[in-house]
Amino acid sequence: MNVLLLYSRGVLPNDGGIATISKELVRSMRSDGHNVILLGYKDLKKSGYDEHQLFLPNGGENVDENVLYVEGLCRRECIDLIVNQVPLDPPYMNLIPRIKGRVRAKIISCLHNPVMSQVTNLTYRKEYELRKRGLGFVLPLMKTPLIKGLLSMLYKCKYRRTYRKILSFSDKVVVLCDGMKAELLDMVGSKGDSKIEIIPNFIQSVPVIDFSKKERIIVWCGTVDFDVKRVDVVLSLWGKLQGLMPDWELKILGSGSKMEEAKRIAEGLQLERFSFEGRVDPCDYYKRAKFLFVTSSFESFSLVTAEAMSFGVVPVVFDTFPMASLLVDNGQNGFLVAPYDKDAFVQKVLEIAYEEGKWKAMGGAAVQKSSSYISSSVFDTWRKLFCSVVE
Repeated sequence: MNVLLLYSRGVLPNDGGIATISKELVRSMRSDGHNVILLGYKDLKKSGYDEHQLFLPNGGENVDENVLYVEGLCRRECIDLIVNQVPLDPPYMNLIPRIKGRVRAKIISCLHNPVMSQVTNLTYRKEYELRKRGLGFVLPLMKTPLIKGLLSMLYKCKYRRTYRKILSFSDKVVVLCDGMKAELLDMVGSKGDSKIEIIPNFIQSVPVIDFSKKERIIVWCGTVDFDVKRVDVVLSLWGKLQGLMPDWELKILGSGSKMEEAKRIAEGLQLERFSFEGRVDPCDYYKRAKFLFVTSSFESFSLVTAEAMSFGVVPVVFDTFPMASLLVDNGQNGFLVAPYDKDAFVQKVLEIAYEEGKWKAMGGAAVQKSSSYISSSVFDTWRKLFCSVVE
């Protein structure tokens, strides 16, 4: 089978969750004997691109030119299947409906972001900014059923047409879990049910773990922001923990436009034994770390959590997204904490931080749970989907 995989910037190593899963999906497809070409619309002019990485002409802004380019590419390479990893991105929202029916390729659209959590968790997303502006008094109002219901209704009115458009030009739409499917059906209506498939993200493999080499390190991994990943929360948590865990350290992995502000917050909290490591390969840190802190206001899957668990890192996660309770069995392979209950979060960490036997048992259970998401297992579902779409 000849496959065209669409992404935004081109697939680069350590460039976020969607890039990571795209790279692994391409690897699995090629191992299965498929020919895969990658297409992006924003060339960052960096090394590390796949040798079969292409880009839309002129940055993807000229729709007519894009249509001719992709139509020619599909015919020249005899493309059987288009896998769109970013169907909500404007260049592809404009492009795909135009080529539908003009090429023989079937289209699978993959939704990697929640459909409704952005608005249902709006209070968590905007907490930092509102408090910063002296508007923290608005937060309780935003949590009331009336306001939450009104915001959800307005959000659906704004985006329903967009999601229905994606369903209309796709042969199948892939979401990551039952919770995402429920959100999508709530958005578009039950008629879209037959087109929606559930396939979780996956990790490459479960490494052999030497627990004796683990150090007293906590990792946090993500884009440095105050909206989605909530770096302000992990800094606040460390402010509570650093005096109680004097021989531990915190490593913050990732970069973002809010880095300087995050550093100012850390300075104001007088934090010690922590560091901003920048955009790095997290696996090098997972090998040594004992805990992963996940402070996101929402996630679609949290590939970071699954990857860290595969290295025996115990996750402590705020229960703010549907996949959290599927990845983490509370008290067995990690901890789930009620959204932004920082005191409860601290207590869960302290419960096993100095109990080596309990921590090791939980780390071993984390490794075992992560094996459910290895590529060799999950790709079987992709394989069946490919066969059903391209008959």
